[in-house]
Amino acid sequence: MDAIKHMGEQSINRLLIRYSLPAIAGFLANALYQFVDRILVGRGVGTDGMAAVTAAFPLAIVAMALGLLVGTGTGNRISVLLGKRDVEGAERVLGQGLRLALINGTVLALVIWAFTKPVLLACGCTPQLLAMAVPFARIVSIGQIFLIALISMGNILRVQGRPMLGLLIMLSSNVLNVVLAALAVFGLHWGVKGTALATAISQAAGCLTVIAFVQRPSSVLHIRRAFLKADRATARSIISLGAPFGLMQPTTALGTRQGRAGWPPWASSIP
Repeated sequence: MDAIKHMGEQSINRLLIRYSLPAIAGFLANALYQFVDRILVGRGVGTDGMAAVTAAFPLAIVAMALGLLVGTGTGNRISVLLGKRDVEGAERVLGQGLRLALINGTVLALVIWAFTKPVLLACGCTPQLLAMAVPFARIVSIGQIFLIALISMGNILRVQGRPMLGLLIMLSSNVLNVVLAALAVFGLHWGVKGTALATAISQAAGCLTVIAFVQRPSSVLHIRRAFLKADRATARSIISLGAPFGLMQPTTALGTRQGRAGWPPWASSIP
């Protein structure tokens, strides 16, 4: 509890620097997964492979949005409860946050697997690239289950007074992604599928690392099995607090699509 106590005693300026810089760097680290994939695929597969990976990028933005929705809402609720020294209530919110993250990630993966082609075409993928884009999107969607949980749990580390730890775990996951993706593309010659598998593995590793830290005896909060059961009131409070932050990401995805030929219908009328 010492780290949490310091949060209430340190100066505002110092706290802003300590917590805002890792958060900003964390946003950049989340985007690096797809960025690295495009670089390696472009070098090892070619421009068609890079275009196929790029077509799936809006799906990653949706995953980040779901992670922010749950993570921000969970973090805000836990911050209030820890300020009241209500550790049990905070752990209840933590359990519901993890439950929501896993549900959101699973639903997103199922939607992508069931409607891969129409979703990719809506994202701007051409029919010629579907042969590479479809397996990439499907494999990455499995990793996005862990990415959503990773983003959500990263916020939990910050509210416990460990902002740098969440950033270090995220960066370590990105380094692992670079190593595995390079091995898959240049060593094993697995192409686009290899980079997708590398991304999924690195995201899973990052998520499991955060969960392992939270379950350590030194952690202020722990994941309790009893709090993983459905709690609609707590879940609604998490969603209501996190919704504004989650909705910012899909609007970014729409912005990347806006202005391309034929979509949205009114795009061509914009001067």
